[in-house]
Amino acid sequence: MSNYNPFQNSTWNLTSGLIVESDHSPLRNIQLTHKDQTVDASPYKLPGEDTLTNTKHIIQQNNFTNTNLNTIGKQFTRLEKQIQKNPTHFMTDKNPHRP
Repeated sequence: MSNYNPFQNSTWNLTSGLIVESDHSPLRNIQLTHKDQTVDASPYKLPGEDTLTNTKHIIQQNNFTNTNLNTIGKQFTRLEKQIQKNPTHFMTDKNPHRP
């Protein structure tokens, strides 16, 4: 974790083949790697006409949701560590970033 840069964006592979850098996953279809397999994740899907298609859509949306929850969790952990290192910086009016 010593090489971690909190200002570095994550890299996301879109299903279209493009690569995007962003703090959060883009609201586009993305491809993830899980247990050495490529997994599709999608923010939005319309229902299909058959149960198998609908089930695949739900799984892709769950993958997308889980990815976002993981990203948010990492950000909370980073903030918590920063607050623990210097709690007075975040709790006084001397913080220039506080409104």
